[in-house]
Amino acid sequence: MNRFKSPLAVIAALISALALLGGCNLLLSRDYMVITPHLENRPREVVGDELRAETFQELKDNILHLIEEGIEVGTIRLYNYTGEIDSDIEAAITQTMKYEPLGVYAVEYVSYKSVRILSYHEITLTITYRKTAEEIAAIKKVSSVSDFKNLLTDAYSGYEDSLTVEVPWYYVDQYNVEDILQSYYDDNPLTVAAAPNFTMKLYPDMEAEGATGWQRILEVSFTYPESRARLREMSRELLRQISRMLSDLELPDDISRFKVFEDLLRENSEVISGYDFDPDGKDAYGVEYTAYGAIINKSATSEGYALAFKALCDFLDIDCHVVRGRLDGLEHCWNIVKTEDGWYHVDVAMDITDSGYQYLLCTDGQMAEKGYRWNPSDYPRSAAEIINVSSMTEELIHTEPIEETE
Repeated sequence: MNRFKSPLAVIAALISALALLGGCNLLLSRDYMVITPHLENRPREVVGDELRAETFQELKDNILHLIEEGIEVGTIRLYNYTGEIDSDIEAAITQTMKYEPLGVYAVEYVSYKSVRILSYHEITLTITYRKTAEEIAAIKKVSSVSDFKNLLTDAYSGYEDSLTVEVPWYYVDQYNVEDILQSYYDDNPLTVAAAPNFTMKLYPDMEAEGATGWQRILEVSFTYPESRARLREMSRELLRQISRMLSDLELPDDISRFKVFEDLLRENSEVISGYDFDPDGKDAYGVEYTAYGAIINKSATSEGYALAFKALCDFLDIDCHVVRGRLDGLEHCWNIVKTEDGWYHVDVAMDITDSGYQYLLCTDGQMAEKGYRWNPSDYPRSAAEIINVSSMTEELIHTEPIEETE
């Protein structure tokens, strides 16, 4: 058998190879584009600056690497690849854009060309992004539930416009983002001036058909009632006013203290009716839903007065919670505060409305009798006795204990 080809055959082969290297790839290249309506660093083979793959999974990993780096035009070389080149590239692009969190989040479409060059196939991908390189780089990773909560609350307290984080899907499923943010807001009226509305989006969606893996990219967008600078100034103004209100007071006992708190909040104040908060019914939480509205503007909802009462307590290191529940079937806020004798309820808004003290320092049972409903597992249980201040002149009144409601 002749081991050598004829000179003409050799020349023809060289011309063919040079044509391929020069980019004449009409016969061996194919264009493909995927258009659709997040961040594991997976193993990938890199030789020098060259991305290479021998398997379908390595091909997918390298496509994802290009997206992670924000590369718009990138090359992957397939060596010893035994699969069907074009169909595998198309499948890898489709799977990355439909099921990989970063692909779903960041990519608008991908096109490619494949060229056979001697011992390998060279795949050139052109990636068009719907997110900027800065947005991709800003995606944060979490390693624990604590990290997840801290990122959410840091964004919230810093009045950030958005937060994008890569999380295990069950964090979002198990730990309610709204509850985390609401709890943080209720606990920090001195430092968080107003609550934003927020929206969330998962990439891919939890119900996305074919989506696999633990990870999702969660994008949270915040809308505030005021600018960031204004909100920070509101917090400083609120703190200054509370300092002035409480600096010269002599408060010998719990009852006197909480009575004075109510007196300070009720002076020339107005309670806005409506029982009082409905996040779905407004563009964003207005100032009337804040401690600032109650203390500075003297006009607030029950939520605003509950936050104001807690702000006064926080200033003096008194344990206090904002309670979110219902009064006569309508949404309403009030407080539960710790005294020397245990925990008791306070509803400043209702005492202002009724011009009395019938809602100052009441037990769970008494609140239930008045038409209040709340989730008792979310808050401390009250003391057994009813303590109520009925007028400006009367002091502490002890009555017989009543049976607590579950």
